[in-house]
Amino acid sequence: MEKEMIERYMEIAINEAKKAYKKNEIPVGSIIVKNNEVIAKSHNKRDNTNIVIEHAEISAIIKANKKLNNWRLNDSILFTTLEPCDMCKSVIKESKIKIVYFAANRDKNESKSEVEKNVEYIQIENKLLISEAEKLIKDKFKELRKKWINISQEIKQRRNRKIINYFPGNIYLYNINKEGGKKFHVKHKQYI
Repeated sequence: MEKEMIERYMEIAINEAKKAYKKNEIPVGSIIVKNNEVIAKSHNKRDNTNIVIEHAEISAIIKANKKLNNWRLNDSILFTTLEPCDMCKSVIKESKIKIVYFAANRDKNESKSEVEKNVEYIQIENKLLISEAEKLIKDKFKELRKKWINISQEIKQRRNRKIINYFPGNIYLYNINKEGGKKFHVKHKQYI
């Protein structure tokens, strides 16, 4: 396949990853191409659907299966913004896809696993597209880390509080300060 076509298809996959980012998902996008036509495209939906297999690659494969009315995707090529996980690689292998182009690498130094046999995994050469895919993922994980740091700090603050009395409408709390002294606070129950 020509380099320009590979880059054009990867740009479509990156646009799918941006959709996932906007929906607060891990930003991975995938498309499936057969006979130079995009037959399916998808992005991660696992967190919003609470379905563990809703990875971009598997969702795109399911859409392609339905469109072609066939579970075999012979002569199809998958483009994805992140190197597929082992679960996705198993589904890719079972669906008979022979070539997968990906942008961002998973940074693993493993030998070829059983699920990778009979499928050729090729990282694209365009550094701009690779860095765009990597940036989406890094930005999402920075957001998640910041969110979890805030949550952990809030939990830590709440651990130092003890409820000492409860009357309808009010909760009386005290904080234990570093010197062991107690400070009393009156808070309305809706703010706790």
